[in-house]
Amino acid sequence: MLKCATNAKTKDKKELLKKEGRSIFFSSLTHMNLERQKLLSVEINDEVAAKEKQKTGIPEHGLKFLKRLEVLYLFENRLTCFSETFVNFRKLTRLYIYDNCITKMENLESLVNLQRLYLERNMI
Repeated sequence: MLKCATNAKTKDKKELLKKEGRSIFFSSLTHMNLERQKLLSVEINDEVAAKEKQKTGIPEHGLKFLKRLEVLYLFENRLTCFSETFVNFRKLTRLYIYDNCITKMENLESLVNLQRLYLERNMI
């Protein structure tokens, strides 16, 4: 289940997604909840992107469009590393990434607005 928030009302979100497509919709998100999804990674590889483009006609670029993201909930998954995808989230203020299988944290210096980082119950 994907829960997300923007500054737009629910009706406006649906209309925006329908009119503009995923890239515009995702670029307006400020909060994203991906907790307890059994995720191994937050990256989308080229094979998955190609299948998505073939199916919908829209190239899928994973989390690259989330330029306004401020809060990200990724706790209680199966993530093993702190992905390079996170360096794109310059506006991120809170990252909930506890209770995963992360062994090493890198690239934190790019998260210049990060105020709260929840890492407990990892393998660091």
